[in-house]
Formats: sequence, C-alpha cells, structure tokens
Amino acid sequence: LEGIERSADVQKSLTNEEISEVAKMVSGLRCELDAISLATANSDESFTERIADLHRSIDEFDQNVEDRLTSSSRAIGSIKKSLQKDYELLLHNLMEPTVQVSGKETVGTGVIIGSNGADHSSETKYILTAWHVIRDLFYDSENLSPEIEVQAYNTGKTKVVGTHSAYLVEYDADIDVALLRLRDLGSPLVGAKLPDFTTSEAGRVFQSVYAVGCPLGNNPVPTLGEILD
Repeated sequence: LEGIERSADVQKSLTNEEISEVAKMVSGLRCELDAISLATANSDESFTERIADLHRSIDEFDQNVEDRLTSSSRAIGSIKKSLQKDYELLLHNLMEPTVQVSGKETVGTGVIIGSNGADHSSETKYILTAWHVIRDLFYDSENLSPEIEVQAYNTGKTKVVGTHSAYLVEYDADIDVALLRLRDLGSPLVGAKLPDFTTSEAGRVFQSVYAVGCPLGNNPVPTLGEILD
C-alpha cells in the first residue's frame, strides 16, 4: 500500500510538472502571439501610412503632369500662332520688292533696296540684280550709261504697276551681281527688309526660305525651299 501511494505521489508529481511545463509553453505561445499581433498591428499601420503616402505622391504627380500638359498646350498654341502665315505680310515683304529687269535680249529678277533702311521711302532706291541680265546692254554700245528698264508689280495681283528707269552703279562679273540705281527717285516702291548680320549668321542648312523671282519674264513667283550651303 505504501508503495502504491508513493507511486501515486510520483505520478501526481510528474503530472504537476508536466502541467507546469505545458502552462509555461502556453504562456510563451501567448507572449509570442501577442508580439505577433502587435507586430501585425504595427505593420498594418505602417502599410496604411505607406498607402497614404503613395496616394499623395500619385496626386502630386497627376497635378504636376496636368500643370506640365497645360503649360505645353499653351506653348504649342503660341508656336502654332507664330507659325501661322500672315499672307498679307508675306506679299508685302516678298512680292512687292521684287522687280523685273530687262537687258537687251534678256530679262531677269531684281530686288529693291531702300537706301535709308525703310521699306517705304521717297529717297534713292537701289536694285540688286544679276550682271548677266544686263551685261549685253554694255556690249557694242557707245552709251556708257544705258537706260535699264525695271518693272514693278502690285501686291497680290502681280500686275505691272509701273515701268521705271535705272542705271548701273557697280557690278562684279566674278560673282554675277550688279547694283542699279533708279532715276525716278520719287517712285513709291517697296524696298526689301534685309536681315542683319546676326540673323544671317543664324541661318542653317535645311532651314526653310522663300525665293521670289521673275523666271523667263513672268510675274514674280514665290518658291519655298531650303538652304543647302
């Protein structure tokens, strides 16, 4: 009987120890669970904050993109407006200064240049043309300053508005250029606006330009082309 009681006490002691161990394990698990729960809660809070930050960043990015698109649209509109052709201005600046110069058996193109830099002037007017257009007037002629016929044209309608007389001031056969001077100084003709040095230097290959001439004795014809050299 005593042996049985001792055995029972041992079993009871073992059971209590096991229960104690299990209790410790459960307590440890509870602590770990609480830690996990706390970490999860913190993680959820951090994740929520990150999502909010991302939303704010996206909103700021959208606003930035919208602002840039608005700015770009305005810039494009301004560029389009600046690129729209002012046909009246083109006719005035390109067609009216263009004249037809007649030689003995040839005709060619000339451009009026105002002596005072203005497009309209009652001052002396000069005309640039090609030497080969008028050189035959000076061959086999006793007149050292022959009359050179110049025809001016009306804006837009390209009809002859007047025949004028000019004489040779200077020429350079090597570069095929001649400078004429109009005799009738009071003629209300339009002179070309020549570019300044800075503008001329800014010209680049493939830049679009207009060339206006009187081919084969025709009225002025504008042609759009590109700078090649």
